[in-house]
Amino acid sequence: MYRSLINGRAVDGLETLPIESILSELVTALPGSVRESDPAGWETIDWVDEDDQSRIQISWSDLHVQVDCRQVSYDVVNRIIGVLADFGCPLYDPQVDERFDSAT
Repeated sequence: MYRSLINGRAVDGLETLPIESILSELVTALPGSVRESDPAGWETIDWVDEDDQSRIQISWSDLHVQVDCRQVSYDVVNRIIGVLADFGCPLYDPQVDERFDSAT
């Protein structure tokens, strides 16, 4: 499922997300974040901490939200997880191939 979503392929059984509401909440949770578009039309939200040490890049489709974190504190990561959990989007960590939700 993960690989299909990040490669832009549809996955049967997934509901369309209220993506604009989710993105609005993520921008609020990450003060100073910037929503940008590249020339090809791909959009991301980028955030860098005030010391220029931590970075987050968020990409999405109508079916998923992907958050790439580099040297980010647990506090900031937990803010993101909280926003997504409020929309019924559990954390999936591809590094350990595990989904973390209220059922587990």
